[in-house]
Amino acid sequence: MDHAIGENFAASMRSKIESKAFLDPGSFQDMLADEVKLFTPRFWSPITDRNWMIGILCMVPQAIENFTYERHWVAGSEVFMEFTGNVGKYSLQGLDIFTIEDDGKIKELTVMVRPPNALEALGAVEDKMLKELFGVATQAEFKEQA
Repeated sequence: MDHAIGENFAASMRSKIESKAFLDPGSFQDMLADEVKLFTPRFWSPITDRNWMIGILCMVPQAIENFTYERHWVAGSEVFMEFTGNVGKYSLQGLDIFTIEDDGKIKELTVMVRPPNALEALGAVEDKMLKELFGVATQAEFKEQA
């Protein structure tokens, strides 16, 4: 992948956060490859449903107060974006590792979050928001109703 594609991708993600465009699920439709994988720090198995991944991408910047991408690195087909924020009384730091196709679309996203108490608090908020968004709190339940 051309380095400029990675830089443009990082700028686009920052812009979505700053402009609150992430509130519109349609803003991510064109950014995802046909087949996607999302590895979250809460579950070992990846999320492979595009709609569920879009829901997560829209929800997390709302679940994490003051969500900010602090810096990024581009290495080959991967874009690493460090973020900070807080969930309730817990500050957190995390890393989004995006694997990008040559056309600039997200093929895979691996998310890491620390410290563990912030991750636990984030999980509780995520479950509540996913339940409101999809009517279920897990991808398995989501697949069952589809």
